[in-house]
Amino acid sequence: MKPTLCIYHANCADGFGAAWIVRKALGPAAVAFHAATYNREPPDVRGRNIVLVDFSYPRPALPAARPVLESMLEDAHSIRLLDHHVTARDDLAGLTHPKLTAVFDLDQSGVGVTWRHYFPDRPLPPLLAHVQDMDLYRFALPRTREILSAVYSYPYDFDTWSRLMRSSLGRLVREGAILRRARDKDLTELGDRLTGVQPCILRLGRDQVAGPAYNVPYMFVGLAQEAAKMYPFAATYWITGPSVRFSLRSREGGTDVAALAQQYGAGGHVHAAGFEVRPRVLWRVLSDEAEPPLLQ
Repeated sequence: MKPTLCIYHANCADGFGAAWIVRKALGPAAVAFHAATYNREPPDVRGRNIVLVDFSYPRPALPAARPVLESMLEDAHSIRLLDHHVTARDDLAGLTHPKLTAVFDLDQSGVGVTWRHYFPDRPLPPLLAHVQDMDLYRFALPRTREILSAVYSYPYDFDTWSRLMRSSLGRLVREGAILRRARDKDLTELGDRLTGVQPCILRLGRDQVAGPAYNVPYMFVGLAQEAAKMYPFAATYWITGPSVRFSLRSREGGTDVAALAQQYGAGGHVHAAGFEVRPRVLWRVLSDEAEPPLLQ
């Protein structure tokens, strides 16, 4: 039989950290990997044992379309799903299949769910605890922002991450503090340039919820985080050739952005989510009308 195939959330520290755990548990020779994103076809799973971590293929927005995961279950030998996204849990509610084992825990991130599954009697390693702290936006641990700023500066490579796991958190704090200083300066300067500039208005979902949208590179999603303090939600977006990627943010009392993303075939968390659309859809959801109502 072919090696187990681990499908994980691409370009995400939580997703890659979960994949690193699978590799540690099964051994490098026993598992292959595929970095997955929403609205992309899954890899060939025929006859393979599949482990999905920090990611799930959502049900399609069109009722007539066939759910991706159900099609995968026909071809795969087995599928084990380890996730923490509320949209994935809701999507798969009621789905049972003899080949499927699904584990959801909304109180942990992808690394937390995956570590507890494979190493139930061992504590979560300190670096992965900070990855979880960041992914859940809790910031209950000291210096998480600095540590993850350092982690984000390294490639998603298993040997690199193994070295990071052995690194002292103090070193990562020092690295991350410098990186955050540069990032915060850039974000402040970008925000200053946008002061007084009317953002485009993004209207999403069946209820046409409105919020400001900023066309900036993905690393400046912090703009949406700041704007979400005043509006029901805010977004950043960037065009990447065949698609437009949106990052959505809200705060307590704001819009459930996971529910919005779900309507566009993606998902996430209540206050942090994202999705992709084709460029032609961009002009259906963006406008230059007056500002959306402020969050009360």
